[in-house]
Amino acid sequence: MLQQPKSGPKGAVARDVLHEDATLRVWALREVVAVAWFEAPTAQQLRELQRLAKQRLLKHPRGLWLYQIVVRGTPRFTDDVRVEVDRITRELTFSLGSVHVILAPGLAGAAARAFLSTALLVRKNSLPAKVFGEFDGAAAWMARELGAGWQATELAELGRAIVDGGRAPAG
Repeated sequence: MLQQPKSGPKGAVARDVLHEDATLRVWALREVVAVAWFEAPTAQQLRELQRLAKQRLLKHPRGLWLYQIVVRGTPRFTDDVRVEVDRITRELTFSLGSVHVILAPGLAGAAARAFLSTALLVRKNSLPAKVFGEFDGAAAWMARELGAGWQATELAELGRAIVDGGRAPAG
């Protein structure tokens, strides 16, 4: 379901909408693939993410960056989901790096940030990866890692827009 490009409100960052359903949005801005989860992923959704990323690699052979945002949801990781996550990681689908923004509130959000931070510390590759609880810090770090041509403001706006569904972010 590729729609290109979608522009939001005046001054919004143009992006490609790769997939949208009730629990998952996948958008792209150049080599950055932004993923917003509104519920825990299913194996089928992860396979679709992998398919979309491989398709995006044709346009960006240097590699892709994962901008993953967990908005809400109860962490449920079935064996099928773990298999798909392992495959995405093993195949280095997002070979430039990743940033993970955990917006889920309360203890669940804190636990998710702690779990993911620990998992990133013990992983078997040295790709840049970091966990945040908000967009501005994540976007600033990601812009530095991506290098020339990237602005923290455009990356923060992309994150806010994907969560908001493309409507102008509140406030």
